[in-house]
Amino acid sequence: MVVCACFGVICFQSGSMDKNITLKDVARAAGVSVSTVARVIHKNGYVAGDTQRRVETALEQTGYRLNM
Repeated sequence: MVVCACFGVICFQSGSMDKNITLKDVARAAGVSVSTVARVIHKNGYVAGDTQRRVETALEQTGYRLNM
């Protein structure tokens, strides 16, 4: 895991994918609360557009997948 100079967020390198990514990891990467990440994932409740984009970017960068 490294901090990206361009965005100041935590990026996960492919070598660290042996660890399950949690909502807490995504929240830390996006700079938001776990509740905000959950609202974006479940499309439930209000999340500002900029915040939603940050969470979606963090979801993509971390490789988060729902545990179903």
